[in-house]
Amino acid sequence: MSPLLKGDLRGWYFNDGLKQPMHEKTIVYIIDDDESMLRAMKRLLCSAGLEAQTFASGADFINSKFRDQNACIVADIMMPGMSGIELQQKLVERGFKLPVIFITGFDTAKTRRQAMKSGASGYFLKPFDDQALLDAIQWALTHRHKNKDKSRRQT
Repeated sequence: MSPLLKGDLRGWYFNDGLKQPMHEKTIVYIIDDDESMLRAMKRLLCSAGLEAQTFASGADFINSKFRDQNACIVADIMMPGMSGIELQQKLVERGFKLPVIFITGFDTAKTRRQAMKSGASGYFLKPFDDQALLDAIQWALTHRHKNKDKSRRQT
């Protein structure tokens, strides 16, 4: 495992060793076709002080008025209609650069490769460790701000 990857057999996320506080007014979009998973993840994120919005499908999310600033997505990979990976591809095609953390109950080597190739910020098997998911969300949000700051200095 690369030194930039942190995790175990249940999931991974990129980690550059920085522990920075999450920026205020962040939102996490949770996209899963399992209503009980949506409720559980929303409770977890709210208990950690994060705002969370839930969507039952990728299409519901794409058609919503989501924001691209101070936000990230936690999406199931296997959903009817549009998969989580297809959702991320549509967002990229439309110019959105929201970090995406994938969750799945159906892990395969092919799915892991697709997630990594698509630029996922993280990948977790259900059931996942709550703290590991919160750490991955924090990393995705702070890493995004770090990259934006770097690109602003270069222009």
